[in-house]
Amino acid sequence: MPLSDLAEGVAIRINTDPYNRSYTYDPDLIVLLNGNYIAGEKNRRYVSSDKGATWTQISTSYAIEHASSFYHDGAIYIIGDEAGNNNGRGAINKSTDGGYTWSTPTILLDNFRNSPSHVEIAQDRIWIAYENLPNPHTVNFLSASVNSDLMDANNWVTTTRQDARGTGNETDMVLGRNGWPIAMPKVGPAVRALSAAQAISESNDTFTLPDSGSKYTAKYDPVSDKYWALTSIGDLTATNRVGITLYSSTDLKTWKKEKLVLEGKSSWMHGFNYPSMQFDGDDIIFVLRTAWENERGQAQRWHDADMFTFHRVRNFRDIVPPTASFEQPMGNNRIPVGNDLTVIVNAIDANGTFLRQICT
Repeated sequence: MPLSDLAEGVAIRINTDPYNRSYTYDPDLIVLLNGNYIAGEKNRRYVSSDKGATWTQISTSYAIEHASSFYHDGAIYIIGDEAGNNNGRGAINKSTDGGYTWSTPTILLDNFRNSPSHVEIAQDRIWIAYENLPNPHTVNFLSASVNSDLMDANNWVTTTRQDARGTGNETDMVLGRNGWPIAMPKVGPAVRALSAAQAISESNDTFTLPDSGSKYTAKYDPVSDKYWALTSIGDLTATNRVGITLYSSTDLKTWKKEKLVLEGKSSWMHGFNYPSMQFDGDDIIFVLRTAWENERGQAQRWHDADMFTFHRVRNFRDIVPPTASFEQPMGNNRIPVGNDLTVIVNAIDANGTFLRQICT
């Protein structure tokens, strides 16, 4: 199966290691005001000016790892871990030429660990969720005024948690309907910002997105008034990130499966890891670290992704989830038994096509 059959997949980068023993990580994606896409992985950034059909590498050095990107006031910013510092220091960098060149990073704070996630603008502030080190990971928020110099560490404020609950790692962040950020670690309960200085996690504030035990991606869509999420799970197996599934929710607690977006054939060799999504008009676009066949061969296993890939879910708000109904083909109300059993299944697939299957 070609990559293009996997949600219009496009290879942004294919691993050049001769033995496929290294792998890509930390996918990240933003959409600029001019419509260009900026995608990132490891220490590289790429640009697409044709809606993801083709990609060009534009930078390889900005001295930040595990980076989250955002666009603000004519510049692209990256927040993440200071490169080469194993003790955990948060840093920010800035580009004023579309991501081709970068300034010298500013150190923001210590005991910081980032995992690429969404940066949101709300309450006249720019927000990112991060993990306080050391373990157990405790998620907090870092924010700065939209009118401040973001390269000045003094303008950034961290929240203080009103509880001491460990909340897991590799969090993503969405905006709640009240306009305040909500961090959703992949293991622990949600963490909610109460102000620029205060946040809280409550044990009963459960987060039940299927397969959120592996890194996922989620965003609130004001058009549909729903939260949308992509998780690394398929129908083939519930382990090893063998597919990508789209879910929706109105409350972050109850989730509805909307569509199996893509799926591999081998739970050991195929893997779709760490999705990062954005909305672009009526579509969801996302990038992945992908273990899939290409002209150079196959990744060692599902986890060791040999490609950085781009994908699209078109008209996501109009998806019709699979439904089914059952008919009793006999003219009486008796329960059929033995050779007299016939079941007619009427189904509508995700594309709205009517299917009818007779099983005897």
